[in-house]
Order: sequence, then structure tokens, then C-alpha cells
Amino acid sequence: MTTLLLVARLALAAVFAAAAAGKLTDRHGARQAARELGVPSALAGTVALALPAVELGVAAALLSGRAAAAAAAVAALLLLAFTAALAVALARGRRVACHCFGELSSRAPAGPRTLARNAALLAAALAVAIAGRDDGGPSAIAWIGELDAATGAALAVAVVAVLAAACCATLAHRLLRSHGIALARLDAMEAAMRGAGLDGLLDEALAATLPAIGPRVGEPAPAFALEPAGGGAPVSLERLLARERPVLAVFADAECAPCRALVPRLAAWQREHADRLSIALIGGGDPERMLALAAEHGLDDALLDPRSETYAAYAMAGTPSAVLIAADGTVAAPGAAGAAEVEALVRRATGGALPLERWSPERPPEGLPVGAAVPDVTVEAGDGERVGLREALGATPAVVLFWNPGCGFCDRMRDDVAAWPAGAPKLVVVSREPDPDVGARLLVDRDGAAAAAFDAGGTPMAVLVDGDGRVATPLAAGRDEVLALAGAGAVAA
Repeated sequence: MTTLLLVARLALAAVFAAAAAGKLTDRHGARQAARELGVPSALAGTVALALPAVELGVAAALLSGRAAAAAAAVAALLLLAFTAALAVALARGRRVACHCFGELSSRAPAGPRTLARNAALLAAALAVAIAGRDDGGPSAIAWIGELDAATGAALAVAVVAVLAAACCATLAHRLLRSHGIALARLDAMEAAMRGAGLDGLLDEALAATLPAIGPRVGEPAPAFALEPAGGGAPVSLERLLARERPVLAVFADAECAPCRALVPRLAAWQREHADRLSIALIGGGDPERMLALAAEHGLDDALLDPRSETYAAYAMAGTPSAVLIAADGTVAAPGAAGAAEVEALVRRATGGALPLERWSPERPPEGLPVGAAVPDVTVEAGDGERVGLREALGATPAVVLFWNPGCGFCDRMRDDVAAWPAGAPKLVVVSREPDPDVGARLLVDRDGAAAAAFDAGGTPMAVLVDGDGRVATPLAAGRDEVLALAGAGAVAA
């Protein structure tokens, strides 16, 4: 019995010492937790400082045989007060973040697991307080002094190893947190560049510098069958592909700040592009938090990957990340890492600047060789009728301009398109989406087949076609090169 009490005292002392150290290194989190548990804001700072001091005193007293019972009684009162406050908060529907161990605490909200943990610690504290009233057992320090040399050395090594592991865990946590903040700031910078119309430049730079992740393009996508966050029958890749549209598998983690920031955008993209793209969130981390995120933002197809097995099968590198899977079950594009790259992948998959069927960071678009025949592809005319591109171009020289209404570079060319010179080859705009501003020149290439056939890997890009239906110039990229084709009628004559 004496040995069990000593073990319980040591365990309680370790828990309270760790809790005190964690709160002292995370003062902000401790104040926040105090406020969430009902402490007035004016007193939250005092409580956040006084509580770890009391916890350290309890931990020290538990090591002493004489004061162990009293220290255990104080520990029981602290645990009882915290558990009662938490139970009341949960009963009222409030979400309370557990900062019991400071920065080492899980960022998931406190819940039944926290209550169960506190109940176990409360039982241990009551056992020490009651059973140790008359004899609290030997002093832990005295007990250590009675150990022989070999056992004492082993204990010292174990203590040093535990302390080193705790230090490494704290350092790793802070590094990961700083990494998450850096990613969030990079995402903000990339968003600002896109807002300034630098979409194409940013996409090209990222494609040239980021290493390829995920399965190779053209390979069958790894199969999976995962439980939905809200419960129910497993959802498989085959089931998602049965909708007969591409699937964007987005990998996220409930503890990842950039992932949480991306969830509302994923929900918006699901609603906006429901007819062209299925978006499935494959989430690691705490299942309850993932469910709460999905429910809060109305996100469908939120699937749980608690052991990260699907994440590993897709060879992803961090979260958030994504892979686009074509309707035939093959990988349609290199994996995307980071919220900005995931957004770029969504734009490409739903009519963005880059056709996925031909895109690869190792192979920039080159265009068809001069003299090649116009590919025999079909496009959509202004009245919605499907027509052949050769037929639409006719027997006169034409500049075929590949266009995307959502592209900032295209947007800055609108006045140039409207003022296309009368003596220049006629202009035919092949756009991924309808664009009323372009007028009668517009042909719609919804699936990107025409752009892919010309190997036009971005917008705006253009090529001059002669009256015989053959490519007359190399592929032109960017406003200046495209406008230069307006004076190239003699080449095609």
C-alpha cells in the first residue's frame, strides 16, 4: 500500500509540475482558458499567474511524506473546481480550449476526454489524501537517497531523458507553430499578388520552383474508403468518381491553422463548382474538431483519415495539400502544397489559366510547330451549338487567342481585344468560360480540349493560323507578343 501511495504521489507531482511549467510558458493561453471557464477578465491575469504557483507548491509538497496528504487534498480541490467549471461550460454549449499544460496542450477543445482524465487524477488525489492522513509514506527525496548506486544512476538517466524529451517536444511545437504562421503569411502575400492581377506570374514561379509531390500524372490514383466526419457508411474514391466529374482530394489536419483557414473556402468552392468538380476533404487530427469545422461551414464530403494512411498513400508533403483526380480515376496534375497552390489547382480544374491535361512543372508549354494543321477539336459557339474549330476559323488568316475571364492578365487586355485593328487578321477568342464582353469573336472551350491541343499552357496565349488551316507562327504568350500578331497578316497570306 505504501508503495502504491508513493507512486500516486510521484505521478500527481509530475502532472502538477508539468501543468505549472506549461502555464508559465503560455501566459496568454492560460488567461484565455481562465476567461472561457468563467473567470472575470479583470481577474484572469491574476489567476493565470497564481494558479501555476499553487500547482508548483502542491507538486513540491507531494514529495514530502508529512505534507503529502494535505497537498493531495489541495490537488483534489483544484481538480474538482476545474472539472465542475468545465462541466458547466460544456453544458451551456461553450467551446473551451484546454490549456492545462500550456503550449504542450492539444489545441482541440476540452470535452469528455478531459473530464475523464480529471476524474482519474481526482481519484488518485483523494486516495492519497484519505489513505495518507495518518502516514503519508516516506519522503520521495529520502526514498531516492536510499537507492543503491546502480538504481540511482538509472533513475538519473531516466529523469534526464524525460526532461530532454520534454524540451525537444516544446521546441518542436514552437517550430511547427512558427512554420504555420510563416505559411499563413506566405498565403496572404500570394493572395495579394493574385489580387493585383499577377496570377499567371505567380503560378509559373511556383510551378518552376516547387518540387512535385503526390502520385505521378497519369497513374491510377490510390483507392480509399474513409468514414465521413458525421458518421455513416465509408465513402470511397470509386463512389466519388461515380458522379462523373473530377475529384479534388484535399488533405488537411484539424490542428493546422492554414488548413482551418482553408475550410470555408473549400465549402464555397463546393457550392460554386458542384457541376464541374467534386471536392473531398481528407482530414487527420482530432475527429471531433474536424467534424465541428465541417459542420460550421457546411462542408460536404469531409472524410476522416485518423492514421494518415491515405495521406501516406498519396505521398503528400504537409497540409494543406491536394491532388486532382480525373474522372477516369487517374492523377490529372501534380500535387499542390499550401493553400495558394490548392486554390490555383481549383482554378485550373474549373476553367483557370492552365489546362490540366497537359500541364507539368518539368514540361512548359511549347505550342504546335509552324506548319502543323489546326487540331480537329470541337468548341461551343455563341448560340451554344458545338462546332469544329477548323470550320469556325474559316479560310482566312486568324489569330486564335486563348482566354480566361478570371485571369488578371486577360482582364488587362480587354480594351486591346475591343480595339483589334481592322486590317489585322481576324481575332477568334477561345475562352474556358463565356465572356459577354468579347462578343461575336468568342468560342467556348469548357473542357480545355482546344487549349490542350495547341499546347497553350496559360492565358493570354495566341497563335496565327493561315487561310489553309495551318499554324503560321510560334505560340505567343503575354499581351505584347499577342498584340504583335495583329501585324502578322503578311506571314499568313
